[in-house]
Amino acid sequence: MTPLRTILALAILGTLGTGCRPAPDGNGAVEPRLASARWVDTTGTLEVETVVPEPDPSGSFRRTVLSLVAPGGEELFRAVYCGSPRVDPIPPGAFGMYVLGGDGTRSRHEAVSAGIGGIRPAASGGFVLLPESRAVNRDGVLHLQWLILPEKPLPPGLYRVRSRVVGLDGREPGWTILAVLDTSGSSPVVATPPAAGEPGGPSPAGEDPVAGLRALPALLAGGRPLEEVEQLRKELLNRFFREKSLRTGLEEYTLAELRQVWALLLATPDLLHYELPYPHDLPLERFLYLCAVEGGDHVRPAHPGGTWALPAIDLRRALRSPDPWVVSGALFLARKNGVALDPATVVQRWKEGGLDGCGTEQAAFLLAGLPPERLAVIAEGDSGLPGGLEGLEPVPEDVFRCRPLFFFADAPLPPARPWADPEGIPVTAVFCDDTMEEIGRHDLALRHGVFELPPSTVYLSLEVLRGRIHGTSRQVQPEGGRFARLPIRLLAGV
Repeated sequence: MTPLRTILALAILGTLGTGCRPAPDGNGAVEPRLASARWVDTTGTLEVETVVPEPDPSGSFRRTVLSLVAPGGEELFRAVYCGSPRVDPIPPGAFGMYVLGGDGTRSRHEAVSAGIGGIRPAASGGFVLLPESRAVNRDGVLHLQWLILPEKPLPPGLYRVRSRVVGLDGREPGWTILAVLDTSGSSPVVATPPAAGEPGGPSPAGEDPVAGLRALPALLAGGRPLEEVEQLRKELLNRFFREKSLRTGLEEYTLAELRQVWALLLATPDLLHYELPYPHDLPLERFLYLCAVEGGDHVRPAHPGGTWALPAIDLRRALRSPDPWVVSGALFLARKNGVALDPATVVQRWKEGGLDGCGTEQAAFLLAGLPPERLAVIAEGDSGLPGGLEGLEPVPEDVFRCRPLFFFADAPLPPARPWADPEGIPVTAVFCDDTMEEIGRHDLALRHGVFELPPSTVYLSLEVLRGRIHGTSRQVQPEGGRFARLPIRLLAGV
């Protein structure tokens, strides 16, 4: 988006509510809250998820409606979900679309039903409510997933996505603007709440820091100078860290829990085909930022007796973000959590220039894990690899190389850095057979932070014991032609 389009979008979003609040009359009506909104290019659909408190599934409110308003003020569609135990104007538990009259108005009493649970499409006025739309009540909160398909491309402009909940007394409250759909570019994009201090947004003192963080990618996409966004990000992150927790909708995660997940992921060894020089990995603040900006509720509950360790994150979507912090976090989570990202897409994203130094390192780690023959095919198809990988030679097949990485996972929250200086830290190699019985150990001599071993079928781990500091890495097999990045989580005071 151009800066002008961004300012207009943010001005429209200035009335956005940030929470579900009871109506003053206490009749059960609430303001719907936006959980997520996006445009899906592959299907040409607008996907919106709203969240509404519903303590009594058979009678908390009468209906929830979702509406799209054209730049000129014309309402293009009005979808409805019936939360009443009676027909209103569709059966209870059903989705539908209000009928567009010949005079351009909508009937308040007539709607095309999609059936209970949205089992069939419902069309009106050139828009289709798809049967993938769903309503799920979890712990007294109703999640409504609306999938809207325009039958024709929308003309360029800013379209307001709005919603309201009609209470039990039938009175219709004002609309809540949830997002703005911008169709002015080559591909439609959805702008969500404005950041603190931005045009149309609340003041920094009263703004939810997570809502502000989630708006930063849209500011970058709109051409806002990177240095301004970085300063705003720093201020919002400092406030976010003081909040101690992250709420994505129904789900809530403490920052201490997310830090532990980051430490577990960080401790996962990297077995690469190329030797890379970086003695560190993704900083904690970038991991927390990814969870805050891209995290959402899961579409299904966790296994019985368990809880989700992380919010739901669409890593392929995050890879396309204009925000380099989001991209670097997505690359880290993908490679550490075993999520397959198309290498050619990663190379293209790198070449577009949308990565900062940390993102470049994360992309290099991911691509260096590919077999040399596959990376060569990608290089040929893309007219060469990015500069960070050109000239790298694969590790010889008769050598195993390893770089220990030392980190304190229990260090304070950012901006403190957890990486320990490798100089002077004694490292012991511990060897085990396939029954995990120890068969030998010896102290290692690192050369520029790296050591070499001949290939072997035994299992190797690294151990640090220095005074009151100790730590042990996970096990790997010393395979020929591999470069292992083997993190060691250091614990102090034991």
